[in-house]
Amino acid sequence: MTIIIKRSSVAAKVPTTANLSLGELAMNTYDGKLYLKKNDGSEAVKEVGPVYSVAGRTGNVVIAYTDLTGRPTLGTAAAQNIGAFATAAQGTTADAALPKAGGTMTGLLLAPAMNDAVVTLTGTTPTINLAAGGEFRITPSGNTTFSVSNPPASGYTTTKTIRVTQGATARTLTWWAGIQTVGGEIPADPAANETKEYTLRASNVGGTTTYVLTETGVVS
Repeated sequence: MTIIIKRSSVAAKVPTTANLSLGELAMNTYDGKLYLKKNDGSEAVKEVGPVYSVAGRTGNVVIAYTDLTGRPTLGTAAAQNIGAFATAAQGTTADAALPKAGGTMTGLLLAPAMNDAVVTLTGTTPTINLAAGGEFRITPSGNTTFSVSNPPASGYTTTKTIRVTQGATARTLTWWAGIQTVGGEIPADPAANETKEYTLRASNVGGTTTYVLTETGVVS
């Protein structure tokens, strides 16, 4: 036996309360939609299947953050705490997530290749800002005295390259007090019209920074 309910093949055609008895179904075969007549104090025809409202809103509803229950307030510490969103199934991985500031990472860390800036120094009293780049270049315009700034934080070390290119007149280079060298001798200055590179290693141990200067060689 075949049961055929009321139906329409007209696009967007929706039955009215006058078309249906209470509890009766009707189908729009063009749209593929099923309708039901209900009465909760007033008669109405409802489409069977879709969600009719979210947080009291009907139609095409976009769910907002405020529709969620048990949510932390955005911008607060609770919202920034990954544990506030973690479930028991996620276990310690979510609960022990690395915070935005502080925390300790262990294991192998793979990072993309990074390029250090090349900084051009000028004047006769240039400062080597260790946080500004990876290589520092200067063509002295007179006898030059170097200083240094922004050493690494305690427990860290950094290595920089210093390239000095002399003009027709060789200028004297003076390094800051306390700088250390391999063998105990300050590397020789470049000769006239010569370029030399030096390697500077800065290491901070217990809040005390040591600087070791090594001559890399003449650049030809």
